Amino acid sequence: MQISGTLTRYGPAGPQVALLAGAPGVARAVVLVGGLTDGLLFAPYVATLTDALARRGWAAVHASLQSAWTGYGTGSLDRDAADLRLLCAHLRQQHGIRGVVLVGHSTGCQDAVRYMQRYCGAGPGAAAAPGAGQGGGDAAPAAAGVQEEAEGEVAELLGTVLQAPVSDVEWLSSYPELEPVAARAAELLAAGRGEEVCCRLGVADNAPISAARFLSLYRAGGDDDMFSEGLPQQELQRIFAPVGSRPCLLLVSGADECVPRQDQIAPRAAALQAVIGPRAVLRVVDGAPHNLAGCETQALETVCAFLEAL
Repeated sequence: MQISGTLTRYGPAGPQVALLAGAPGVARAVVLVGGLTDGLLFAPYVATLTDALARRGWAAVHASLQSAWTGYGTGSLDRDAADLRLLCAHLRQQHGIRGVVLVGHSTGCQDAVRYMQRYCGAGPGAAAAPGAGQGGGDAAPAAAGVQEEAEGEVAELLGTVLQAPVSDVEWLSSYPELEPVAARAAELLAAGRGEEVCCRLGVADNAPISAARFLSLYRAGGDDDMFSEGLPQQELQRIFAPVGSRPCLLLVSGADECVPRQDQIAPRAAALQAVIGPRAVLRVVDGAPHNLAGCETQALETVCAFLEAL
């Protein structure tokens, strides 16, 4: 996979860079955000989508957050949202981009939701309290690892695409060997040592992971627990109310290998659409795996149709 563009730094931390591809001088951009262990060029469809966006007068922004690759282990959704805010400010102030659409893949969907919780809860540009949407008390404090907030003009969020929104809790629960790790992580968190590394997470690129982030991903009700089956309706409404303030595309893989009960993929997606509200559009791509490999054409058509309607 090869994409040509401009590599730009939007923040002081090492991973805070982004690749901008497309014609110069465009006013709108799609910001692509990967999931756990992902960095730039995280899925097969991103190259095809980049070309299609350029033909339609959009830029593609391939974002690297501090949580890229193995950095997720010592991060948090709040830190990711702050990174995205810095990026959106940089795009507006340095590249003239006025509006963006966030495309989150897998755990990147949680990043997109958290961005809206923090910055879009009361309308364009509004900021929610740090840590909004945290559940179960398992997450790190919002300030941990979060740098200064963006200043000045910020590109407006036009909408979101949640591609492969799946439950990390359900995925990690399929590994019984993680139960002792969870017990140790809970001990550290209870002792006020949630930022200490509790293990290397072998099932996800062997990343060093803090007790707080492990429990956020592993424990029901944790900060990352947004897409699990059986979440109370009141909790779902609290999590997704900000998402419904903008157009949202739910791009769901019909044969997602990260979902334990694949016969429930479509009905669960429909239920999520209902929670988000009338501005949510649902597309289940039949037979598609988690990263849409082999189904790029269907994904491309769906995303472009969504963008054209904005």
